Amino acid sequence: WGRAQFFTQSMNRELNRRQDLEIRLRQALQLEQFGLHYQPQLDLTTGELVSCEALIRWEVPGEGMISPDDFLPVAERSDLINTIGEWVIKEACRQRRKWKDQGFDLRVDINISGRQFFIMTCFPLSGVF
Repeated sequence: WGRAQFFTQSMNRELNRRQDLEIRLRQALQLEQFGLHYQPQLDLTTGELVSCEALIRWEVPGEGMISPDDFLPVAERSDLINTIGEWVIKEACRQRRKWKDQGFDLRVDINISGRQFFIMTCFPLSGVF
């Protein structure tokens, strides 16, 4: 408090970039442009596959992949992180069930945001697991 700061052109560009990305994230959810990639996790002593980590990826047709480092902070600052996080959890559980039905019982690790964790502890998802 007690200080003034002028709104600069670079601040305006960054605000516009974040707003544009948030609009595109909303569209990406509707257009189902997100996908999960599964990174294997190995036991270093045995080399055995023990789990995999579900990693969200966003591919925009004609543009390619958009880095999670670019879109997750924008999603975090909006309510989109909750919707995206719920989609990740449901999709990873769906894939795990599919693998299990095929006889491959593998743990799937999921990273969730602090906001998503709070929501889940207050309002648990039902029927997912």
